[in-house]
Amino acid sequence: MEQRFVVKGPMALVVLAVLGAGGVYFDLHDYAAADLSSAYAGKVVDEGTDYHIFGHPHWHRYIMIQDSAGKREKKYVDENGYLSVKVGTFVVKRAGLGEIPRVPGSPLP
Repeated sequence: MEQRFVVKGPMALVVLAVLGAGGVYFDLHDYAAADLSSAYAGKVVDEGTDYHIFGHPHWHRYIMIQDSAGKREKKYVDENGYLSVKVGTFVVKRAGLGEIPRVPGSPLP
């Protein structure tokens, strides 16, 4: 006889809330794809990874950007972008796929 673990009712909401708080996101929109082609600039204040299970499920690397007004925004980057920035530096990313965030004045790859 096959046994299954099924979560129903209010307990399902608790499980989803706990998973969401632990870095697992249930996004229907793929923010990573939009961030890879958009332009932005600001100081890198944090970096990390999130796991997204919808769309294209896998780990997404991100950097937290703070603009001149003090607003913080999470921007998803590819591996090259993640490795090219350091927390505490000011970076600029030009619009377009394949562009990575760079410190102003740094040489093009």
